[in-house]
Amino acid sequence: MVNDDRAFVRFISGITLVLSVATCAQPAHSDDHASVGIPALNCPDDGQISLNRCAAYWSKTTDFLKTQVYQDEMSLLPQPHRSRFAIAESHWQRYRQMHCDAVIEPFAGASMAPMLYHRCLATVTNDRIADLQGLAPASEPSEDAPMQSLIAELKQDQVQRMWDRYQAEYCQFEAQSFRQLPRSQSCIPRLNQARLRHLKAMMESR
Repeated sequence: MVNDDRAFVRFISGITLVLSVATCAQPAHSDDHASVGIPALNCPDDGQISLNRCAAYWSKTTDFLKTQVYQDEMSLLPQPHRSRFAIAESHWQRYRQMHCDAVIEPFAGASMAPMLYHRCLATVTNDRIADLQGLAPASEPSEDAPMQSLIAELKQDQVQRMWDRYQAEYCQFEAQSFRQLPRSQSCIPRLNQARLRHLKAMMESR
C-alpha cells in the first residue's frame, strides 16, 4: 500500500507539470470535447489488479484536475454567486458517487468491478471539467426528443433525482452568473446531453 501511495504521488507530480503546460496551450474555446480533461490512460494489460490500479490513477488524476478547475472558477466569482456554485458542486459529487455505484452494481464482488468503477468516475469527472471550463458540447437538436424521453422514464430513479437537483442548481447558477452569454441558455440541454452519455456508457458496460 505504501509503495502504491508513493507511486501515485510521483504520478500526480508528473501530471501536474503536464496539466500546467496543457492549460496554457489550450485555446479559450474548443469544440473538441475529447481533448478536455484527462484522456484515458494506456493501461498495460498485466492482469486485472494492474488494470484496476491504472483505472484508479486515472480517476484520481481527473479529480485532481477538476478540483483545480473548480477552485479557480470559485476564486473568480463575486461573493453572492459562490454559495449556489458550491451547492451545485455538492449535488454533482453525490450524483457521481450514486451513478458509478449503480454502474458496478451488477458486477458486485467481481475482480473487474474496481476498474469499471474508477473508469466511470473518470469519465463523469471529465464531463464536469468540460462544463466548468465552458467547453462542453451543446445538445444536437435531432437527439432532443429521444433524450428527453429516456430521461423522463427515469424520474423516479434516485440517481436521476440527484442529477435533477444538480442540474437545477447549476443552471440557476449559470443564469445568474452568465446571463448575457449563450452558455446560460444552453445549460439544460447541454447537461441532458452529458447525462445521456453517462447512461449510454452504463448500458454498454453490461
